[in-house]
Amino acid sequence: MPTVKKIASIALFSLLLTVCLVASAKADTTYTYTGPPFTFSFGGVCPPICSITGSFTLPTPLAANDDMVPLPSSVPFSFSSGPYTANQTNSVGQIMISTNAAGVIDDWDVNLTVYSGYMEGFYIDTSKGPSIASYDQFAEFVPNPGSGGEMTTFGADNENTPIPFGTWTVSTTTVPEPSTVLMLGVVLLGLARLTLKKL
Repeated sequence: MPTVKKIASIALFSLLLTVCLVASAKADTTYTYTGPPFTFSFGGVCPPICSITGSFTLPTPLAANDDMVPLPSSVPFSFSSGPYTANQTNSVGQIMISTNAAGVIDDWDVNLTVYSGYMEGFYIDTSKGPSIASYDQFAEFVPNPGSGGEMTTFGADNENTPIPFGTWTVSTTTVPEPSTVLMLGVVLLGLARLTLKKL
């Protein structure tokens, strides 16, 4: 029968191993955007189209002093205006981000369009920066037979001067790597077997 000292040693070893494995976990960083309320709309009312919200998630935080750097196409994102949502699987466009010396987002340009048919769909656009127009804007569009192009059936944006900018918040989520979880399970199983043998 194992002694108290032996059991304590096994427990201490397990704890130490767990701490080491958790240290190798992955930390995802999510940037969440909350836009100001729209101040103008046509063809619809608030709710449901009241503002733009959205987020994207990176495996590491944004670097400092980025200047309108486009996010890689592999980065998961989702931006919505009411029930209308643009994400990496259904939209075309780009997300460009600038950061200050602390790595905080200070300029951005999110321009996403979702096509549900030929020249039919919606777009979500929010931007801020010295070199681009600054606004939050949403519009739904359909084909315009008269021009061969498209026409907007519903839209909303900010008309205040100065325009109220949206805000970004940052959160970090620690996710254990799959290999870490597997290693921990194998080690704990081995320790349990060793203990049962001793018993």
